[in-house]
Amino acid sequence: MTKDGTQTKGKLQSVLEDSIVVGEDHKAKILKRDDIATIYKTEKSKLKSTLIGAGIGTGAGVVLGAAVGGCHDIGCVSRGKAIAVAAPLFAIPGALTGLLIGHHREKKTLVYAGK
Repeated sequence: MTKDGTQTKGKLQSVLEDSIVVGEDHKAKILKRDDIATIYKTEKSKLKSTLIGAGIGTGAGVVLGAAVGGCHDIGCVSRGKAIAVAAPLFAIPGALTGLLIGHHREKKTLVYAGK
């Protein structure tokens, strides 16, 4: 963000002694160091959120599979088999939920703060 309040988004192309170049080749913008208030690096981590969601779903499947397994009025199902079925069934919706959350979440890291 510049000191006058305008915001520029884009990929950092180059850093010079008194300025930076931001944007794509055909739409590059040169920003002078004296005009810059802050620079943030942003990243979206879809993979991390997806893996966390899959892990939570798998854990829920393991717990449910262990609770359902055993002998009941309708018959016997080993806990191992119940866990083997429930864990992936819960991992898939957990991963999808994590992907959706990660898609809308953005991590901002302050890289530069002007004087």
